[in-house]
Amino acid sequence: MKKIIFLVAALLLLPIVLGFQCSLTSDPAYCNQIENFAFNETEKDALYSSLLYEKSSYPDHAFVENYNLGKVITFAPENTQFYYSKYIKNAWLSFLAIFPSVIEKDILFIPQNIKVWSEYNYNVQIPQNYYSSNKQQNAECKTIYNLADNTAKLEYFHNSVYKGKDKLAALSVNNNGKITSQLTIIAQVKADHYQWDKYCCAKKKGKCVQYCYTCNYKYTGYDSDSLTISENKDVQLYTKKPSAKITATNNYLNTTKGTFSAQDYSLFKISFQNSSITKQQYYYDLKFNKKPYYIAYLQAHNTSVTTQSNLFLTNNTFFVKNTDSCNLFAYNHFYQLNTTCNLTLKQENIEQLTTIEKKVDLSLLLYILIFTLFVYIIYKILKFQWKKLTFVFIFLLLIATPFVAAEPEQEECGITNLASCIPEKMYNYILMIINAPLLPMLISVQKLLTADVSIAIFQHVWSVIRYILSFFYVFFILYAGFIFLTSNANPIKRSYAKDMLTNTFIMIVLIQGSFYIYDLILSLSSVMNSTILSMIDPKFFLLTADNLVNIGLEFIMSFVYALTLFFTMLMLVLRYLVVSFGVILFPLGIFLYFIPPLKGYGKFILNLLGIFIFITFIDLLIILACSKLIEVPLFENIKILVMITCFAIVNYTLWLAIKFAMKKSSNVSIKDDIQQAAKYIALLAG
Repeated sequence: MKKIIFLVAALLLLPIVLGFQCSLTSDPAYCNQIENFAFNETEKDALYSSLLYEKSSYPDHAFVENYNLGKVITFAPENTQFYYSKYIKNAWLSFLAIFPSVIEKDILFIPQNIKVWSEYNYNVQIPQNYYSSNKQQNAECKTIYNLADNTAKLEYFHNSVYKGKDKLAALSVNNNGKITSQLTIIAQVKADHYQWDKYCCAKKKGKCVQYCYTCNYKYTGYDSDSLTISENKDVQLYTKKPSAKITATNNYLNTTKGTFSAQDYSLFKISFQNSSITKQQYYYDLKFNKKPYYIAYLQAHNTSVTTQSNLFLTNNTFFVKNTDSCNLFAYNHFYQLNTTCNLTLKQENIEQLTTIEKKVDLSLLLYILIFTLFVYIIYKILKFQWKKLTFVFIFLLLIATPFVAAEPEQEECGITNLASCIPEKMYNYILMIINAPLLPMLISVQKLLTADVSIAIFQHVWSVIRYILSFFYVFFILYAGFIFLTSNANPIKRSYAKDMLTNTFIMIVLIQGSFYIYDLILSLSSVMNSTILSMIDPKFFLLTADNLVNIGLEFIMSFVYALTLFFTMLMLVLRYLVVSFGVILFPLGIFLYFIPPLKGYGKFILNLLGIFIFITFIDLLIILACSKLIEVPLFENIKILVMITCFAIVNYTLWLAIKFAMKKSSNVSIKDDIQQAAKYIALLAG
C-alpha cells in the first residue's frame, strides 16, 4: 500500500520536476508549444527566458531565488556523477545555485553576502544476514547486520576556509576564488555474531551418548564506511558601486544647462518633474543549467541605450526648463544609488582657443644629406686611390663593428653553464662579425622605408609658392566672368567659362590646403609602411648560418648581398629627397592640372609624387612575400639567394620610378606648351 501511495505522489510531482515550468511564464500556452518546435536547446532557453523573465533592464535577484527554491529536487540533474563505496551507493551531490549572482562574459560575479544551495542523495546497503547449518563447535551459525550510524554532513568552503553548512546556507566572502560544496557521508554497520556451542543432550551410565548444538550470541563487531564528494564554482567578488554626479553650469531664460557623469552602472537615470534622461549599459536574461530542473542564473549583456524626455541632450550636456524634484538613480549587478541632485550653479569655464605647435624633426633629413655628402667624398677618393685606401676602409669597418652590432646583455658564462656557454658565445660572435657590415645599411633601409618624411623645413618655401600662385586667382575669376558675360550668343564659350570658374574655386581650395593634404598623404603612407614592416620577421634581413648549405651560400654571396643593400639604400635616399622637396612641387602640380593646355605637366608632377610616396609600400609587400617564402622548405636552405633577389626586385621598382621621372622630364617642351596656353586663352577671348 505504501509503495502505491509513493508511486501516485511521484506521478503527480512529475510535471513539476521534469522540464520547464510554463505555468510561471506570461504565456503558458505558447511556452508549452515551444518544446514541439524545431528549435535547438540554445534557442529554446532564450525563448523560455524571454517568457519567464520580463524585467530585462533590471537584475531581479529575488525573483530568481524564489523561482529556483520552488523546485522540488527528487533525483540527480543531468550529467551528475554518481559515487560508490563499500556500503554507500548511488551517492551524488549537485551545487545548484548561488543567490544573488550574475554571469557576465562567462564569469560568475557575487556580492559579499550570498546564499548557496545544494542537493544530494545516496543509499546505504548493508549485507544480508548470514545463516549456517554446519554444526561445529565455535563455528559461525549466524550473523545479523544492522545499520548503526548513517550521517551526512554538507559543508561549504571558500578557498579551503570553512564558511557554513546545510543544503541552503548563508555565507560571507571577501575575495575572489572558489566556493566548494562538500558532502561527507559516514555509514556504520553493526554485526551480531553467533556461534555453535556443543553440549551433551543424552547420558547413559554417566557417559554422554548424544551431543547437541545450540546457536548462542558471542560478540558484536562494527564496520565503518565513509565517502566525500564535492563540487566547485569559481566566483569573482563584485565590489563596484554605482556613482553619479550632476552639475548645473548655466541658467538663462528659465533654462538650465548642466552636465552629468556616471560610472559602474547598468542603468542610470536623472529624473526631473517633467523630464528625464536614462542611460543603460547592460540588459539581463536567464541562463539555465542543471536540467531537467532548469535552475536559473542571471546573465548580463552589454548594450548602449540612451533615452530622453522633454529636454535637449548632446553627449553628457543637457538643457532643461524645469529642474524641480531632481533625482539621481542608478543600479548595477548588485548595488543601487538613489539620491537628490545638487544643482548649485557652477559657472562653466570656457577654454581659450589655442593652436598646437607641430614639432619639426629634421634629424633624418640631416642624416641623409650628411650621408649623401659622405658617399660622394668616398666615391671621389676611391676613384683615384682605391688600392691605398682599401686597407684603411676595412680597418675602419672592423673598428665600427662593436658599435653597430651591439647586442643586449646576455647571461654571463660560469662554472654551471660553461660547456654550453662558450660555443654559444663563439657562434654569436661569428654571426655578429658577419652581420656587422650589414647592420648600418639594414637600419638605414628600415628607417627610410617607414620614416615619416619631414616637410616642415620647406613650409616657408611652400608659403612663397602659394603666395605667387594666388596672383592668378583673381585673373582667372575675372577672366571667366568676362567671357561668361560677353558670350551670350556663344553657348560653347559660356560653358567653358562655367568650367573655368568651377575649376578655379576647386584649385584655390586644394592649393591653400596643399601642405596639410601632402602631410596627411605622407602620414598615411608611413602608417601603411609601419604596419607591413611589423609583419616581417626582423631576422629575415640578417645572415643566420643555421645550416650547412646556408653557411656556404652566405660565405660566397655575402658581398653581393651587401652591395645590393647599398644600392637599395642609395635608391631610398633619392626617393626620400624627392618626397621631401615634393611639398614644393605639389601646389604647382595642382595649379598646372587645372589649366587645360598645361594639364599634362600637372598630371606628371602629381603622378610622380604619388609613385615616389607609395613605392615603399609596394617594396615592403615584396619584402613581406619574400620573408614568407623562406618559410617554405624548398627555399629555407637558399635564404641568401631569396634575400638578394628580393632586394634586387625592390631596387628595380625604385629604378622604374626614377626612370619614369627622367623619361617624362626629357619629353617636356615648356616653350611650346606655353604658346598653346596663350592660344587657348586668346581663343576664349575671341
